[in-house]
Amino acid sequence: MIGHIGAPELSRHFRPGLADKGILSATLAAELLQDVLRGELGFNGLILMDASQMVGLTQAMKRKDLVPATVAAGCDMFLFFRNAEEDFGYMLDGYKSGVITEQRLHDALRRILVKDTAHNLPIRPETYKRIRLYGISGGSDFTRADPPAYLDAVKDELQKAGLEVHLFKTAAQREAAGEAGINLMPIISEEATGDSLCR
Repeated sequence: MIGHIGAPELSRHFRPGLADKGILSATLAAELLQDVLRGELGFNGLILMDASQMVGLTQAMKRKDLVPATVAAGCDMFLFFRNAEEDFGYMLDGYKSGVITEQRLHDALRRILVKDTAHNLPIRPETYKRIRLYGISGGSDFTRADPPAYLDAVKDELQKAGLEVHLFKTAAQREAAGEAGINLMPIISEEATGDSLCR
């Protein structure tokens, strides 16, 4: 995940003579994404941008320009749309105008698409009746909402599709529910079921 932070000296190292107004957050800086991350560090994975509504990004330019500019600079995937239909429109406009090249678009898509070497997709009740659903969270944010709580909606949708869904509970969630003596081994043993697809 790329943060909306600038690195002026590093940007100028790769773009000598870069003016102050040319210093952009890493999300928009091709020299940081392409020259440093992909080039110097050899990273070939998915580059996910931080939340697209943050001021560190939005102060740089109008949204209609910054949406395609982030992809053109090297971000493969957005984190949070402001308005999905509007942002998709901006992205399409950026592609049509050439801001996002055909090569850059395919490069991003190739990294986004799931590599299904085990032939698990699509997940259907006929192939995997039971699944274990995991939520990843760093804890509650400023909204005071528990991010894994959104998993209930995902669980409901999967159950409507005919799957038997078991929602993973963290040690903290288990303790809050009154379970005592939580340690790693019982949780690992519980998760190691051969007839569930864990994702």
